[in-house]
Amino acid sequence: MRYINLNGFFEDIIISNKSYSINGIFPLKDLGFIDIGLNKEKIKYESENHNKIEKFSYFNINLNIDQLNNLLYPSDGYRYDLYIEQPNDSYSYYLYKINFDHFISINDKNKVKFFGDCMFSDLSELPYVDLLSKSVSYINYDRTLSHSEYDLFANEFISYGVEYNYFYKNSTTFRLIYNRIDSIISKYKDEDNLHKQKIEAKKYNAPLHPLRRLTRSGAGVWRHFACKTNIRI
Repeated sequence: MRYINLNGFFEDIIISNKSYSINGIFPLKDLGFIDIGLNKEKIKYESENHNKIEKFSYFNINLNIDQLNNLLYPSDGYRYDLYIEQPNDSYSYYLYKINFDHFISINDKNKVKFFGDCMFSDLSELPYVDLLSKSVSYINYDRTLSHSEYDLFANEFISYGVEYNYFYKNSTTFRLIYNRIDSIISKYKDEDNLHKQKIEAKKYNAPLHPLRRLTRSGAGVWRHFACKTNIRI
């Protein structure tokens, strides 16, 4: 992983994580489940200028509400996840995450999805090199467009969007995605109050169909958008 060190330079760092947990999962009839856990972690950081081992424990609750009509290819229903994490010792912080997908089926060929990913914490108030791994957010690909699932590195962020799907024929689907990142707050990068607006059109004929990306600035075709626009065909 790469981050900006105390000297303001990019630095590659290897993070090794050992985690132990005791969890209880409680079903909520046909709604979803609640997952309650006690966790212990040992995290080792290795880089040219940073070598450290962190040991700590924390308590977490995960509330999952799942009313999707299909797990792999949903077209109707919704899924909401709320994650809360509080430490038991060593460190003092809070960490909350909210993720949601809400599908609306217009007809057999047209579908709309509203989605969002949010993270709230006070990790930025900890010393610069403490709990570095807690600021790495694993978000599914294509939800933030310009970030891959391992690139969103922040202490707090708010991201949401809407996706339109048109099922043409056979396995051909046209997608139009709009995503907005209202804010990214990070003590490791200069991304405070970052505003991004993007739109993406993508056509794919199969799950592994190769994609070609064309990027244009906001001054181009999509002049009414403030930032760059990504188009995949």
